[in-house]
Amino acid sequence: MNAGHLIVDLGGVLFRFDHAHRLDRLARACGLPPGQVDALLWGSAFSADCDQGRYGSAAEVRAHIRATVGFGGTDDELDSAWCSAYQPDSAVLDVIDRHRADLPCAVFTNNGPLEEEALTRRYPDMFAGFDQVFFSHRLGHRKPDPAAFAAVATRLGATGHDIVFVDDSPANVAAARTAGWRAIPFRGPNDLVQELAGLPGVRRLARLFADYHQVHVFDDGSTTDLGDAWTDEAVANQLAVGEDALAVGTVVNVFVEVIVEVLDRSPKDDSADFDHVVEASVHVPSGQLVVMGCTDYEPDAARVPVPAGWLRVRVAGSNLDAAQRVGIDSDNDAATTEQVRIQVWPDEHGDVRLLKQWRPAEPLA
Repeated sequence: MNAGHLIVDLGGVLFRFDHAHRLDRLARACGLPPGQVDALLWGSAFSADCDQGRYGSAAEVRAHIRATVGFGGTDDELDSAWCSAYQPDSAVLDVIDRHRADLPCAVFTNNGPLEEEALTRRYPDMFAGFDQVFFSHRLGHRKPDPAAFAAVATRLGATGHDIVFVDDSPANVAAARTAGWRAIPFRGPNDLVQELAGLPGVRRLARLFADYHQVHVFDDGSTTDLGDAWTDEAVANQLAVGEDALAVGTVVNVFVEVIVEVLDRSPKDDSADFDHVVEASVHVPSGQLVVMGCTDYEPDAARVPVPAGWLRVRVAGSNLDAAQRVGIDSDNDAATTEQVRIQVWPDEHGDVRLLKQWRPAEPLA
């Protein structure tokens, strides 16, 4: 399964959540016991009604709060007290930021118009990097209602299997799984790093400079020298193989487009869609796969989280005829730029397999 969208909850994940603190703030401002405030605003289902869109604006929510508990402060003071349950968790945001280049990211939260207006205004940096933010009041349904999950999937144009969802509520995690989503219970930012590191998905590395007609793929920390691995067979396969390193041969020695897909199992054979396809095994005990041009600066190279251990790697090349024909200027136009797709998945060690052979119109340089 490949991930197409990463969705996180707001209260309890992206923001630390402390309802008791909010009750104390409101109780002090209104001169009421915290338990009474809780009963009037939450036990009465008022908050749930806000979440489901039964109050059309933040102003309507404020007016009801004032009438119900006698809050006499300014709108800013009310917003501050109401949203004091939420404290941004920068550590979680940092984890999500690592995946923004790979996946569209969204927030999906049970909250009403007051939270949407106040939280996005007070903490703009927490929301700025998300492609979409789904507040339940706009959906008309709250988690764990299946209709809420269906509404989000529809707005994303995604099937359930495309979505990875992080929530701290067991009920919401269970409902997401019933909807076909891959749901991860949130236990803290450190656990989230590990959960997302093994996430099947796509890593778009964009342009890499294939100096000496090579892109290197290797275990982080590998010292393998692939110079002697370029046998006649390796040249024909366009793949040189070491235990913990591979060198992908390219048609050109300019920029090429590279995509890495991390999978959880062997993919279907789609060789018919490519010019040249070859696969081999590589040992990646570090769980970090380095992908770089032959002469790139290794410390700055992309590192792709992968399952630690033996991996199978399938390399598929396309646009090869066009790239060879244009040569040194091939990377000036997407129509002639050489394309390299690298798929990796956990599997035991195996021999090199040539699935499709490209026959160049001219001998390779």
